[in-house]
Amino acid sequence: MNIKFTLLSMLFVVSVATVSCSKKGCINENATNYNAEAKKDDGSCVYPTEVEIKRVTADVFPLQDSNGNSWDNPGDADCYIKIKNGNGDGLYQSSSYVNPQSSISWYIDPALVITDFSNSQEIVISMYDEDGLTDDFMGEVTINISEYTLSGTNSSKYPDTISFSDSNFTYTLDVIWK
Repeated sequence: MNIKFTLLSMLFVVSVATVSCSKKGCINENATNYNAEAKKDDGSCVYPTEVEIKRVTADVFPLQDSNGNSWDNPGDADCYIKIKNGNGDGLYQSSSYVNPQSSISWYIDPALVITDFSNSQEIVISMYDEDGLTDDFMGEVTINISEYTLSGTNSSKYPDTISFSDSNFTYTLDVIWK
């Protein structure tokens, strides 16, 4: 009887250890259903299908045009942004930010939702100086959201912030992947 109890106890311990060591689930940290306790991938990973852009921050932007002239009076640019998709369709236009001296943030409410992560889908952010009748185009940058997904080439996958720049602009997007 003592031997049976010992054997049953050992069998129980081995079966519990086996079950706990092979817990299945999604083991990819980029997935929305990542399970830190899972040890074996069961193929159930689910990845974001949309991204919400909550805020756009212009960290660096030109205070003068390409000829060295101030946009209006010295330091008096009334900046706003337009966001378009790669086809030129308008997605968002901000209100003006008067006389910026450093970075500018535009909160987007409701958030701008992007659902096309195809490699061909670009987001273009253009900045303007509001003058009334004819606004001055200050420049633009282009970003491909798919670069930040699992299949993208950027090392950061599904980040909370996306920063990108060219020679005149640096933008940061605050995003939520869903």
